[in-house]
Amino acid sequence: MMSYTRGLSSLLAGVWTRTASAVTGPVGVPSRHSTGPHAATVVVVACRSVFIGRAALQKHRLSRAQPDTDSSSAGSRVTSDDEAHQRLQQQQYEKQQQQEEKSQQEEEQQQQTQNQQQQQEHQELAMKQQQKQYYWSKESTEGRADTDTSATSLAIYEHHFAEAAAAAAAGHSGRTKAAFTSVIESFCRDDPRRRGHVDFVYAALRCMRDYGVHRDIAVYNRLLDIIPKGVFVPRNVIQRTFNHYPRQQQCGIAVLEQMENYGLMPDKETRSLLIQIYGQLSHPYRKYRRILYWFPRMKHMNPYPVPVTLPSDPVTLASLALTRMADDLDAKVTVYQSSYNDVTEDGRDVTKPYIVGIQTPDQQELLSRHRPERPVYVEGPSRLWLRDTNVSYYVLRGDPLAPHEKNPPVDPERSLYYPLQLDLDLTLDLADDFSFDVQEVEEGPVFAMCMVGRGDQATLGHWLSGLQLSNPVLGRTPIIFRLESTPSDLVPGGGSHGGRGNDSEGGPGEERTK
Repeated sequence: MMSYTRGLSSLLAGVWTRTASAVTGPVGVPSRHSTGPHAATVVVVACRSVFIGRAALQKHRLSRAQPDTDSSSAGSRVTSDDEAHQRLQQQQYEKQQQQEEKSQQEEEQQQQTQNQQQQQEHQELAMKQQQKQYYWSKESTEGRADTDTSATSLAIYEHHFAEAAAAAAAGHSGRTKAAFTSVIESFCRDDPRRRGHVDFVYAALRCMRDYGVHRDIAVYNRLLDIIPKGVFVPRNVIQRTFNHYPRQQQCGIAVLEQMENYGLMPDKETRSLLIQIYGQLSHPYRKYRRILYWFPRMKHMNPYPVPVTLPSDPVTLASLALTRMADDLDAKVTVYQSSYNDVTEDGRDVTKPYIVGIQTPDQQELLSRHRPERPVYVEGPSRLWLRDTNVSYYVLRGDPLAPHEKNPPVDPERSLYYPLQLDLDLTLDLADDFSFDVQEVEEGPVFAMCMVGRGDQATLGHWLSGLQLSNPVLGRTPIIFRLESTPSDLVPGGGSHGGRGNDSEGGPGEERTK
């Protein structure tokens, strides 16, 4: 402000000096133009300068008053910002409260949903436990006097128990094809959606043998018909590339594998069902195609086929088993004794066991070259399975042969141009490695085989007596029995093979007779 006042004072002084000089002229020199237009101009300029100075002074005053106004506006602005911040905080708090209430409500809803899901799971578990009643259980019938077998009961729901009780009261057996198919129909009728069909099919496959329907192609087709159709068919390339519905496809393969194990050839109905259920590009359909390819080629490869239904006559069954073991079409089967009932002198009823033997021409020739001073052995019983039937057999064998007796030397002068023996092993290659050790067990030659109804020494003695008619060398050869006490599987009711003999020579269980 002081600089401004000095400037204004200097300006006014300059104006005054110019005005005075214009009126009076230089100092001490009077002007000739003391009056006139030029003096008026000087006065106007001075007045203008005065006005300009007053305007500058007023502007300076206004500039001094402006900071106070700015400070007051800044204070009011700060106050408004605090209020806005408080309002924002209040809104955020209210929004947070609303979110917490909303999350609490959602948690309550989730808890209710979880409780409902748990209840549904418990209900489904109870349903599955009821569905597990589809598994056929075997009930023991040891207390019944009219049967020696175990009965299998079918249970699905409570009303099916009532139906089974009604069927039992009517005198019908529970282990029949009709009972099996009735359970399948009940499963399809009770649940149209076929829920649990995979477990039901697996349970049915396990129980088919108990009901005697494991060789019925119609029952297998009925099991495949349980599986929903059109649901498991792949619709695009990705589904066909990957295993579409693997558990359901494996269930269909299990049905076909059981058919294959029992030698059943799928028919046209099986093919139609597989196409409707899985499609032509599925694993079950490929399994079906492979069965159709290999079954006809393998059907007649066995020169000694076993019939599907084994004969009930033990003599016929023994002849079939001995023919398969002999593996020689020239083998001779001899029935030395058939099973029959006899009355002794003291009036007791005695059942004579059957005796069936077999001997090939090679075995007969080998026995004729046997040295009489070396004993032969009757060993058994040994086990043989014909499908699901277990039979026992006995063999007449000798001691292991010496190397020169096993492979007699060939006369080199029998042929001068074509040798009779070549030491060439065409099955070996340069990369084959046979460094592992193989322990070979030396066994003596087998001279004859037999199957008997009762495996005691007396019954086997009758077999040797009949075998001696065609092999006179047995009359001069010592015979040692090596028998084990095992029940016979051919005699109904389970007769017993004879016990061990007296230990007169060799180890325990051996007896020497001539």
